[in-house]
Amino acid sequence: MRNLLDLGTGTGVVAIDAVRRWPNVRCVGVDLSPVMLDHARSAAKMLDPVESGRLEWIEASAEQLPFDADSFDAAVSAFLYQFLVDRRAMLAEVRRVLRAGGIFAFVTWQAGGGGRFAPDDIVGEVLKDEGIEWADNGGPPSRRPPSPRAAAAELRRSGFERVAARAVTLTWRTDRDSFLRRMEEDDLPLTFQRMDSRTRQRVRERIAERLSHLESDAFEDSAQLVSVIARSR
Repeated sequence: MRNLLDLGTGTGVVAIDAVRRWPNVRCVGVDLSPVMLDHARSAAKMLDPVESGRLEWIEASAEQLPFDADSFDAAVSAFLYQFLVDRRAMLAEVRRVLRAGGIFAFVTWQAGGGGRFAPDDIVGEVLKDEGIEWADNGGPPSRRPPSPRAAAAELRRSGFERVAARAVTLTWRTDRDSFLRRMEEDDLPLTFQRMDSRTRQRVRERIAERLSHLESDAFEDSAQLVSVIARSR
């Protein structure tokens, strides 16, 4: 594998890890949001010059990729699939830009796969009390697949072969400070950027104060994922 495409790269975590892990791989991270790409470029500053020279960021839609046919050996995507307006168009584009036999692997949230998470509830309550609307980073509403079988069937209908899909339970534990940092930098960057500095500081302090009353086990959460890998014909 020499050329890797990271669809919906977001903050660039997957693309950055790819060029660090595989010294012969060139990776292109694609995202429709310039805000997310700014975060990715900032995160990539930790790379050495050789690694960063094998990494490129492109602002584009996954449903209309600006690449020639057969440009990539593999494509990956983390948590983009459920937000796509036209998944059929995206899958057709992935097949077009992959060489024959190229691998497409992605992970997405599964419908009904998670419960309530107390820290998220606190964020929602504080924002509502402050009269602040959640920004959606410009993306469409979530359309999570109902099962691994449904996701696999969608890829087969789009012309992929050797499709394998499975359910995965993801469990993670965080703490107050890590949760606050992720909330502001990764989960709700536009929501916080739209606030003036005084409001932003007040909201941060109100959320932090309420989070401080939670027990440590309240910061453990789990969700059901669908993991899929397939090959292009």
